[in-house]
Amino acid sequence: MTKFKIRFIDVIYGIALVSVDIFIFLIIALFLMGYDDNYDVSKGEYWSLASMNTSEKILYICYISWIVLNIVGLFYLGYKIYKMIRKNDS
Repeated sequence: MTKFKIRFIDVIYGIALVSVDIFIFLIIALFLMGYDDNYDVSKGEYWSLASMNTSEKILYICYISWIVLNIVGLFYLGYKIYKMIRKNDS
């Protein structure tokens, strides 16, 4: 059985990756705040695509895509950790 090692540089890369992810979420959220400020009830339901202009629709699609990308990344990370644990057990 080999010993599991965590390198310092891997921890730094992980922190940087999470920081960039949170930064992108913050940027998208700041741009979507314009929708909250300018929402008009007469245009339709809140967060419906009918009540958004083109740039807000693009930002909303980017927001949903970023969430999906994060979920895929979590599954990939889980798979890599599982593979590393299985390799160390054998």
